[in-house]
Amino acid sequence: MDLGLKGKVAVVAASSKGLARAVAEEFSREGARVVMCSRDEASIKGAAEGIQKKTGGGSIIYMTSTTVRQRTQYLNLILSNAIRAAVQGMAKTLSSDLAKDGVRVNCVQPGRIFTERIQQLDNDTARRQ
Repeated sequence: MDLGLKGKVAVVAASSKGLARAVAEEFSREGARVVMCSRDEASIKGAAEGIQKKTGGGSIIYMTSTTVRQRTQYLNLILSNAIRAAVQGMAKTLSSDLAKDGVRVNCVQPGRIFTERIQQLDNDTARRQ
């Protein structure tokens, strides 16, 4: 599939595992230069070694969640959801400011995808109920 990422730069936060890691891998396969980050230095180094970063231009892609536009069953995500809404607003502002320079700014809003984090949230919810 050609996502039009060849020659672009994609910054993928929290990309040492899970969905963000898969996104970083796919962006790399599509020819994007991928910048990865995580809170765990050892994990991100291992993930980055598995995804070898290509030359290219730039774009800004934020991964938020469908929870910025629909409710979620996870009440313990209140801070995360507040921040996601702020990221959406920031992306709108940046897209207006950077469009004149040819920089594309997008937000991706994936729905529920089973990852280690979802398993943890489901277990926490089950314990509370």
